[in-house]
Amino acid sequence: MPHHADEPPPPALIEVELDAGDLDPGWEPVRRGPGALARLRARLRGGPPPDRRTGVALLAVLVLLTGAAGAPYRSPLVEVVARALSLGADFLVTADRLYVTGDGPRGTALTAYGLPSGRHLWTVQPAAGRSTSLLSASGGDTLLIGVTGRDGALGSWSTTSAVDAGTGRLRWTYPALIEPVTDEVGTARPPALTAVDLRTGRPLWNARVPGATLAALPGRPGTGALIHPDGQAELRELRTGRVLRRQRLLAAGQQLVTPVQAGSRTLILAYWGDAGSGLVAYDGVTLVPRWHRPRVAGSDLVACGPTLCVREAESTVALDPLTGAVQWAVRGGWAVAPDGPILWRTADDGQRGWLARPATDGAVHILDSFPFRLSECQLARTAIACRAAPGDVRVWSFRD
Repeated sequence: MPHHADEPPPPALIEVELDAGDLDPGWEPVRRGPGALARLRARLRGGPPPDRRTGVALLAVLVLLTGAAGAPYRSPLVEVVARALSLGADFLVTADRLYVTGDGPRGTALTAYGLPSGRHLWTVQPAAGRSTSLLSASGGDTLLIGVTGRDGALGSWSTTSAVDAGTGRLRWTYPALIEPVTDEVGTARPPALTAVDLRTGRPLWNARVPGATLAALPGRPGTGALIHPDGQAELRELRTGRVLRRQRLLAAGQQLVTPVQAGSRTLILAYWGDAGSGLVAYDGVTLVPRWHRPRVAGSDLVACGPTLCVREAESTVALDPLTGAVQWAVRGGWAVAPDGPILWRTADDGQRGWLARPATDGAVHILDSFPFRLSECQLARTAIACRAAPGDVRVWSFRD
């Protein structure tokens, strides 16, 4: 996004002293100042940040939104869409679309809105029942809608409907929930783990290994690892299921919790065992171990852009997938968007929310604050979408 020379500079920064009783517990220092928005834009584009020595100062968390000269702080975010979101519904934001599920007269409805205009594009009703998930697949041109329902005394049922992301046209339906593994292959269960072609909905192969998980190998296109709960792994061709070789990935006594694909060349496994829980990373081509580190039990793992984020009770840490080195760490209960680096947080009383970005020195750069709770935030290029209390999905774009 270009910088306009005639745009007024951000306000000068002043340091504020606050009583400890005025601060929300867990807050870290924040930064605002000249160059902050430019650095954020550069990070979102994947380019190098501008020189950090452009007048940025360290502040206490409750920052006056006016500068020394009285100029108001200009948020880099502008709200472009707000839509109702019913309980149990889901949403997905992309570079130019917002997709929202909801209840229609004949079951689950899916609606697409253009961004940043918010213009209604289409609404379809792919299935009856209650929507549970909305995922992107096949390179972003297919939406997978996981739907569940109840069939009287027969109990619950689940289906996945695939629709064209551009038109809403129904492509196929599968009688189970599907989780994408790559752009072209996903997995479904029960009864057995089944690999499914995401372009056609056709079953490809299955493996009757209780508790096994199929993970893509980032450095080997078309190849995946079927990982058993005890850490044994079978390297397989994703489309045929043919076993290429077998390899143990975890030590004896360790049990798989979940695999995480992070970065472009690393497979990371979270495990637990008698000696504690941990993370172990393998090269995505050779499956040679790269690094290992302990993990706090109960911490959440998510691939956040090019890094792996570990969220604990009072901190969020981003790790370099190749080395395990800490890229940044923030305290105070911040959550991170899956496509990072965007953080969000809600006050303990649920009456206020914040959007921010992390810095390598542990500071938090506040982008804006809002008089409502935020959750489930997503980042897509230069748009941020969050579930907002009491029952909305809101989308913000970055100002030019």
